[in-house]
Amino acid sequence: MAMKSTGVYRAVLLALAMLLAGCSPREATGNELSANDVEKIAWEALEPNTSSHDRSNWKVVEVQSVQGARVAEEFDSWVFYGYCPGPEPPRNRAVEADQTYWLVRFETLRATPAVTPLSPTAPPAIPEPFLYQAGFLIHPNTGQVLARYYHCVIY
Repeated sequence: MAMKSTGVYRAVLLALAMLLAGCSPREATGNELSANDVEKIAWEALEPNTSSHDRSNWKVVEVQSVQGARVAEEFDSWVFYGYCPGPEPPRNRAVEADQTYWLVRFETLRATPAVTPLSPTAPPAIPEPFLYQAGFLIHPNTGQVLARYYHCVIY
């Protein structure tokens, strides 16, 4: 009887260990999130500050893994540059020089094609009249936005 219960006990312990390993936080072994994952995370952070709230009015101009030392200065100051719409985002956290981050940069599409023919003197349809560029630093394992900047028009 002791042999059977020892085997069951070991099986239960093994199953429990495997279950716990699957639920534990990911080790910091590199960029666990994909470029598509971080692009979506960055858009979710940007969207409340856009005028159109339309993803199709924005293009991703850069998604890459970077060392903090390379981008620290760019993200160490105030989040807004100029007049930006929407809620004030949280303050940037300190960028660690030896940490690896995902960097995502967005730019607006400058003008949308007219649906109907317009007069040659008509102004172009500008989908984002106030915010024209944004950048995000995202933790490679957790997906948390640690720092951002928004470049907006200055009146």
